[in-house]
Amino acid sequence: MNHREKLHAEEKLQVYMRDKGNREEEKKSRTEDKQMMDHSAKIERQHQDREAAKKAQLRQIQEENRQAALAKKNKAVQDKVYDSLKEGEMIKKDPFLSLIHISEPTRPLYISYAVFCLKKKKKKKTK
Repeated sequence: MNHREKLHAEEKLQVYMRDKGNREEEKKSRTEDKQMMDHSAKIERQHQDREAAKKAQLRQIQEENRQAALAKKNKAVQDKVYDSLKEGEMIKKDPFLSLIHISEPTRPLYISYAVFCLKKKKKKKTK
């Protein structure tokens, strides 16, 4: 092998080693890029999960507040009706009825129903 062939072989070896180093660097760079993208995606998912949890908690609090407000409103209506019945305003119109029970509202919504049980009084027999 002459001197020229040796130089050519050395140049080929250098080019091969440089290319091999470049390929290894590219591979390492791609691996690092993938790791960074995976980490970014993980952080984004965590952020989205936290936001979803906050929204769910807020919805739950809003629903609880709505239920409490409706319960308070229903209780006020029930108390007003009960008080008026207790005072006998409706019963006075028919002296043969007496109040025996008022049910709870059927559900805590704006439209709710309560049942008033009235019993017909027995007429006193006069002799």
